[in-house]
Amino acid sequence: MEKFEGPSDYATPGSIVKRKDGRSRFVVDYSTGLNAQLEEPAYQLPVPEDIYNQLSGYEESQMLTVVSTPFGKYKYKVASMGLKTLPADFQRIMDDMFIDMPFAHAYFDDILIASVTSAEHLMHVRAVLRRIQQWCIRLSFKKCKFFQTSIRFLGRLIDANGIHHDPSKIDAIQTMATPTDVSPLRSFLGMVNFYQNFVSMMRDLRQPLDELLKKDVTWCWIDTHDKTVHDIKATISSKCMLTHFDPRLPITVAADASQHGIGE
Repeated sequence: MEKFEGPSDYATPGSIVKRKDGRSRFVVDYSTGLNAQLEEPAYQLPVPEDIYNQLSGYEESQMLTVVSTPFGKYKYKVASMGLKTLPADFQRIMDDMFIDMPFAHAYFDDILIASVTSAEHLMHVRAVLRRIQQWCIRLSFKKCKFFQTSIRFLGRLIDANGIHHDPSKIDAIQTMATPTDVSPLRSFLGMVNFYQNFVSMMRDLRQPLDELLKKDVTWCWIDTHDKTVHDIKATISSKCMLTHFDPRLPITVAADASQHGIGE
């Protein structure tokens, strides 16, 4: 950021928040005006992070990012977190960066390098680091992990055998209180939905709870709903695993239908 003097079309409020590691971060709430004027790009995306601040902003766009503070006004010289166009723009950059590297998978600023052997992994890591250097992106070394046989990635545990639940995430579901109205029920089902790929017939299992969310249905929590919540928690907590696809094995395609729901 740099100090800005003179009039500006926007002066967005900013504040300081604490990071989990104790450090501070300056954040800006662009929802108060600027975001409403921006056209959201049509690009599939996930969630924003620190690396945005390495993307240089065009001079004419910097005027729009002016922030009002007790010490005066400042403008961003780089892309700022909070702009609604930024997630899609950043993901597009990451996809373009590794478009010719099938072993590198980028999800915003999380980069996963998958290799079969240690020698191959070393070669892949070097290639990715060279590419990152060419694109003038900086990494946080303390966040980097190399030669891992098991990793946490996007809320999952991944190893040579397959994809597993992250136990720390499961604990959050286990400790959730019984829903008392529609709002906490939606929160519970939202967390459950993250694990639906691990559970066969999840839509059938949660069907009694989905009924409570239907329009014009009066809230009435009964023993059936208690049992459904208990069964869902028990099923998700079991040691489920999604195995990696092995093209050497026979492939069977199966189709089924449900009377209660649509899903995987």
